Amino acid sequence: MKLPEADAGRHDTSCLDPQTNADQDRVRDLCPAWLPVIPVSRTTYQTGELAQCDLWFPPADVPLGHGQSGRPPVLVMVAGYSRIIAARMLPTRTTDALTDGHWKLLTCWNGAP
Repeated sequence: MKLPEADAGRHDTSCLDPQTNADQDRVRDLCPAWLPVIPVSRTTYQTGELAQCDLWFPPADVPLGHGQSGRPPVLVMVAGYSRIIAARMLPTRTTDALTDGHWKLLTCWNGAP
């Protein structure tokens, strides 16, 4: 379907009689021409297809025990299909801590995301 060119006054449907089929058809044809363009589309995922992981750092100090406080990294995992969120505070940013954090978060989901 070829959409009409948009020009001044052409999208004003206030003068159309909504009781006539011709006017309703014209409005139906013109409306898509002035719909806003969606800048992004929502991506869809299949069950278990994807989980996104990120590190988040708290904006304030967190008490760590024994009078200490700090801002340890928090591993956040979000499932693409269900959008369920799981998070775990990590002691460090080392590979071992990250791998263990991933394993623990996947374990709490009882398997794949």
